Formats: sequence, C-alpha cells, structure tokens
Amino acid sequence: MNYLNSRKLYIDKDLHLYKSYIDINIREAMDLFGSSKGMPLLILNHNDEFVGTLSNGDIRRYLHDKNNSIYDCINNVINKEAKFCFEFDDKSIYEYVLSQDTIKIVPILDSNKKIVSVAYYDDIYFKINNKILNRECSEIYLIAEIGVNHNGDVNEAKKLVDAISEAGFDAVKMQFRSSITYSNIREKNDTDLSTEYILSELDRVELSFEEEEYIIKYIKNKNLDFIGTPFDNEALIRLLKYKPDALKIASCDLTNHILIRSCAEENLPMILSTGMSTETEIIRTNELLEELNVNRSFLHCNSTYPTPIRDVNLSYISRLSDITESIIGYSSHDGDPLVPLASITSGSKIVELHVTSDKNALGTDHIASLEINKIAEFVSSARNLSLAMGSSKPRIPSQGELMNKIPLGKSLCFGKNMKAGERLNVFNDIVACSPGDGIPVSKFKLFHNLTLNKDVKKLDKLNKKFFKEYQAKLVSKKSKNILSEFALDKLSKYRWGIPVRYRDINELNNLFNPPMFEIHLSSRDLEQDFQNLENSELLNKQIIVHAIEQYHDGFILDLASNDKEINEKSLNRINYLFEHCNKIYKYLKPNSKIKVVLNCGGFSKYGFLDEDQKNIRKNLLYENLNFIKNKYIDFEILPQTMPPFPWHQGGTAYHNLIRSSLDIEDLYLQTKLNVCFDFSHSFMESVYSKFCFNEFVLKSLNKINHLHLSDSSSSSNEGLNIDDGNIDFAFNLKEIFRNDNKALITFIPEVWQGHLNEGEGFKISLERIARHLENIN
Repeated sequence: MNYLNSRKLYIDKDLHLYKSYIDINIREAMDLFGSSKGMPLLILNHNDEFVGTLSNGDIRRYLHDKNNSIYDCINNVINKEAKFCFEFDDKSIYEYVLSQDTIKIVPILDSNKKIVSVAYYDDIYFKINNKILNRECSEIYLIAEIGVNHNGDVNEAKKLVDAISEAGFDAVKMQFRSSITYSNIREKNDTDLSTEYILSELDRVELSFEEEEYIIKYIKNKNLDFIGTPFDNEALIRLLKYKPDALKIASCDLTNHILIRSCAEENLPMILSTGMSTETEIIRTNELLEELNVNRSFLHCNSTYPTPIRDVNLSYISRLSDITESIIGYSSHDGDPLVPLASITSGSKIVELHVTSDKNALGTDHIASLEINKIAEFVSSARNLSLAMGSSKPRIPSQGELMNKIPLGKSLCFGKNMKAGERLNVFNDIVACSPGDGIPVSKFKLFHNLTLNKDVKKLDKLNKKFFKEYQAKLVSKKSKNILSEFALDKLSKYRWGIPVRYRDINELNNLFNPPMFEIHLSSRDLEQDFQNLENSELLNKQIIVHAIEQYHDGFILDLASNDKEINEKSLNRINYLFEHCNKIYKYLKPNSKIKVVLNCGGFSKYGFLDEDQKNIRKNLLYENLNFIKNKYIDFEILPQTMPPFPWHQGGTAYHNLIRSSLDIEDLYLQTKLNVCFDFSHSFMESVYSKFCFNEFVLKSLNKINHLHLSDSSSSSNEGLNIDDGNIDFAFNLKEIFRNDNKALITFIPEVWQGHLNEGEGFKISLERIARHLENIN
C-alpha cells in the first residue's frame, strides 16, 4: 500500500498518553509531548472533567510575551474552546470534526464530560505495550509459541523460555483450553482418526493450573510479553486472570464471532491467524473488529504442520494488508527459518513461530518448529532484515551516502588550459572529475558562454570568481554580512561562530564576519603554510579547533583503544595536532584560550561492547584525557558527545562512550572536562536508546561548554538544518542559555554542506537560531 494512503480513523481508549491535569506548569507539560505522538494534550480538572487542550503552538504563542515564563501554570495557556464529541455521536461526527485542518485529536466524552476515548487519524498501526508497529517503521515483533511443545513438563517449559529470552524474542505465547473445547464428543470412539490423535496429544501435554501459573510468572520475570490463545470462553476467563499483554485468536476460531466478541470486550490487543479461512471470512471478521473498535493485527498463515513450501504463498501478505487495513504478520508452521525471514521482506511486522528443543520429539507441533539452538541466529537475522527493509517513502540519500558523495562524486573542471577573456563553451571545454566538493555537474549550463577573468589550467575546478559575469556580484558581497539585521542583533549577545576549513575561511569570514571560527581540520591541514593564508581580517577572534578523527592514511583516532599500538599512535597524532594549534596561536592571535573538540574514540566494528568491555575502554579514555589535559594546559579540551552509529571510512561502526547524560557525568567526575554537546549526535542516541532528548539536555546543562547545532530525525540521520527535523530548539536553547550562559557557552551551526552556495546553509541555520533566541532574556 502507498504510504500516503495508509492513514485511518482511530478511536483509542488508552488515554494515559494524552491526558494531563490543569495544575502542572508549562515546563512539565512539554515533557509529556514526547509520549503523546505530537498530539495536543487533553487537560482535565480534578473531577476528571475535560476543560481544554494544550498544544505546542499554544505554548509558543504564550511564551512570545517575554513577561511569561515556562514555569507558569498551564491554566493560563490552554485552549478552553477546544472541540469535543460525545460517545453517543455517530463516527461520522468524529470524522467531520477532524476534517478541520487545525484539529488533530478529538476527546470523546460521556454525559458527565469525562473522557472515555479519543479519536484521531494516524498511520495504520498495531500497538502492544510500549511497541507501536506501523508500515513505515523498522520495528518488528517476534513471538515464540511454546503451545504444547513443553510436553507437559515444567522444566522443559522453563528451558524453552530461557532460550527464547536469551535469543531476544518479544513475547511468549501459550494455549488455553477448557473442558468445553471438545465437549460435543460423547463417545471416545465417535471421532475420526485426526481428532482422536489431537485429543490424546492434548491429554499428554496438559499442565495443571498450578504449573500453568508458575510458567506464566516465569515468562513475565524474564521481561517477555505474555500472549495467550483461548480456544473457548471458559479458557478465556482463566487466561484473563494471568493479565496477558495480548490475546491471540487461532486460525480455527477466525470465524468464531462468539469468542471474538468476548475477547474484544477486554480492550486488549488482538492478533488473529488466518489459516483455513477464505478471504470472505477474513473480511467479515475484520468488519466485526472494526465495528468493535479493536486494536488488531492479522497473521498470514497456513494451518498444516509442517507447511509445504509450495503452500506458503507469502505474496498474500500484501493483499491481506490491503483488505484489512491493518498491520500484517506471519504465523510460521514451516519449520524453516528462511520462510518467516522472507515474510519480513513481504511486509510482515509480526512473526510468530513455534520453538522446540527437538524437532523429532513426539507431538504435533515439534516438526513445524524451530529448534532452540537456532533461534538466536533467527532473531538477529530478523531484526537486521527488518532494519534493512527501510521505508517506501520517497528516497533520500543516507548520511553515509552523503559523506561518500564527496570523494566519489564529480565536480565541474576545465577540460583544457584557457586564457583570460575566452568564453567558456560548456559542451566542449569542461569535464566532470572527482572529488565532488566543487560546483556540481548538474549546474554546468549556468556557465555557458561566460567570460574568464583569469588564466586557468586543465582540470582546475570551476569557481564563480573566475568569471567576469559573477565577479561584480561577489565583490558586492565581500564586505557585507549576509545575515539579516534581526539575526545580527540577536546573535550579538552570544558567542557564536561558523565551522570553516582553511580553504574557505576567508570567503566565509567575508560573508558572515563571525566573532568565532571552529576550524575543522583534515590530516593534510597539519601541513598548512600560514604564510599563504590572508590573515588581516582573521585576527583576534575566538578559535575552536575540531580535531582530526579520520586520517588520510586510514587511521582512526581512538583514545580508548586497548590495542597498545593504536593507543600510542593516537597520542602521537594528538601531539602533532597541538603543535599545529600552537601555530594557530602564533599566526591568528586568538583573543582567548583555544578550545579543542575531540572525537575520543571508544568505537567497535561489529556490535556494541558489553558492560565489562565498555568499562575497560572508559578507564583507558579517562587516563589518556587526564594526560592530555595536564600536558596541554594552554588549551581547553572538549570531548564531543557521540551518536550510536558513527560513519567511519564510508561505513558505519558502533560507538560505546560519551553517549548519555550518565556518560557525561562520569566523564566529568573522572577528568573535570566539560563537553561539546552535539545536538544531532545526542538526538540520534536518544532515538536509538529511547529516552527523552529534552531530559538529556537538562541533565547535562552544567557540563556543556560548546554546542554543535543541527537537527536530526532518526537514529542515523544527522546534520539537518535547524527545524528540519524533530529537535525542539525553542525549548532546549531557552534552557541552555537561561542561566547567564551567554557569556560561557559557544556554538556553531554544524549543518551538512552548510558552506556551499556562499554559506547558504549556515545563513539559514543562524537566522533560525536567532528566532529561537528571541524570547530568552
């Protein structure tokens, strides 16, 4: 299904994500937006009556008045004219109210004005506990069925649960029957052979109620979700005593609307297998569930044990998704890990499979199960495959691709030697050559028939300043700050700067005239001949140096390495760095102590380190940082916060250190060093580790000395321009600078390729930052 058409109306009775009470302050309310899926909060009085809504927009408008504070009560801010509906209204009324552009969520009230549910449009999703599965996310939910494979043995059940937990499944599923499941059998000889076999097997593997209860407690103590399949209403009553996280409807009961209605009354997520059913039967059950407003997912399934490969038919997953407008999974009875893995590539977001200690054991399900010695590999493959599936949204390059686009991409270059005064014929006189750090090839027509103002050599990169037609424009910009008067006024109260390379430091200084530079060094820059650098306009500014992490010879700095050779080499490279910084002192004469931003290392290539290994690396890092701090006392050392997945030499790795507020606190305790807080890096970490970014900032406030400001929207997407991602800059900048930190904390916009087109990206960033700083006293 096209992602643009994957939204539907939801009526949600799970209210804790959306409601709050009227006596909290704005600061407390803002923390709640992270869990409300961006929806306005529904505000109640202490009689639990609905009194209004509170949105981010309401807060921004309120705080626009400088006399108002983030610690004011929300009673002054809420929208008391917010729309609502009653529970007896027809669903079409909810749809009508939500059709108004400004309304995202509608509270549904009872006759006492108490909220019973909420209505909103959202992407099609399935929610179970804290997991929300939708068609565009990389989340996948893995269920291990131990059904009858415990063979009626508690110890065997524990063995299966232990293996399931260690492998990394999300949930364990069990089956529940009662005396009425097969109650229409009067005589034992009044059955066909298949039923007779199943009855004898169920008798053989039956657990006592005490054993059943013990196993379920054991499952929950392993932090696994517990899911139960009731085969009749009596079994459902028994199952509910164990407080399941979801109910499963077996294939044989997909048309059992009596049981399904009973399950729907419990307001629990419902997962339904579709084996043995026709499409018409699936549609009728889905219509019933829609009418009953059930949070549901259907599993494609073939109910033979084991399922022949020719009967799997994974192509039906896409059709099942369309006809039910729900999240689809796959219930595996094939006993082959390849098939459920392949189901993920067909759109499955839930995978259920049977697990066993021995495929050859006596019983109906063992042969269709996966053995426990193979399930850890299965889970790892399933998680990776789900991540690899990505999204069907319009394609944009990944961060790693953007980084590779520079060395592998192409720039416009002169195809021959040319003289001043000659006109350029772009169809004959230019070629495309790597690297792609110049004018993109797509811009070639802009230079057709332009006149050169200087001699050029073959393979020189094109530059606008080489042409008479651009020269007048560039000269007019040379001494004019391209920032607006508004931005200059707001930024003048802060210690701001821009990132530069030696090759563009003069040009960017002419465009912005910043009070500070952050010089981003490459290993070749250590050979910089300062005599060739025009420095008359660069003197007496504040200087920050971003140390080299990756060198042109392939070496990656790692001050936390337990490899003695890498450790020594890293310290030697640091020594060369500071020798170069001393040359900066001599030539650029900065007006204060140079700050040095370090990407310290502590990464691994093939996965995250365990806690013991991580602590070893931490101690090595602290030892080296203390050595560097004490040796280079004329500099201020600032370790930078890191993302979970750094880009190294065109690929991804795994960072283990300086990723959380606890890491920052521990770093300071051991070294007394503050940090360079990189917004993109730290937001990516908050997404990956599932904690609140705003809280991360608040807990780190006293240890932040310098900021890299850019936006992010995921755990692997960094360097976006301000407000182009999901970071709340208005809140975070206000918190960072509200305690007279204007004179202490420096910052730069570190947006990807911000220097291109005469610093266009940096200009956009600084204008937006200035807007966010406007309301800070």
